[in-house]
Amino acid sequence: MGEAEDVRATAFHEAGHAVIGYWLKLGLRSATIVANANYLGMVRSSIRTDMTDVDSLVQNRQRLFMERQIMFSLAGELAESMHLGRAAESGFGQDFDSAVSAADWMSASTEEAEAYVHWLGERTRTSLRREPVWDAVTAVADALMEHGTLGQNRLRQIIEAAMFPDRQPKDVDAEADAASTAAPISPWIPGSTASRL
Repeated sequence: MGEAEDVRATAFHEAGHAVIGYWLKLGLRSATIVANANYLGMVRSSIRTDMTDVDSLVQNRQRLFMERQIMFSLAGELAESMHLGRAAESGFGQDFDSAVSAADWMSASTEEAEAYVHWLGERTRTSLRREPVWDAVTAVADALMEHGTLGQNRLRQIIEAAMFPDRQPKDVDAEADAASTAAPISPWIPGSTASRL
């Protein structure tokens, strides 16, 4: 792929994270395809989890929360692959490792964790294939190509306009939205610096 195609693939990758994160109510903060030394793109969420409290993770509420986090991790690569019409060249990388790590904490065996991640991957792929969801992924990817970075208000506005076209759009204060991208929030897995490397 050429450089422009690589950036567009990254835009779809991050858009997949953003739309599934919105759909799963994970508190989106920002999305960017402005690369730095640590990542090609990133979607920041305001919801974090403590991966060290194994006992609480197996409770139903925490399990549902972790399922959402796993789906969020898998959504980027799945959206990128759907956009390309083939498997992405980068493979799942850190996103997949984060998903497997979360599943390992909640599973009794490696086989169970892999099956769990596979099942959640299929749920995520099915969600992305829904027309209003894919329309939102495409809209976010297009906006990321145009602006590079989107704050939480603009992300929400783009996603809602695509998923709920009959709703009246709300105005977004561009200055306030830009300020919302400035607050550093670490990704959901401790030690992780990006949603995609």
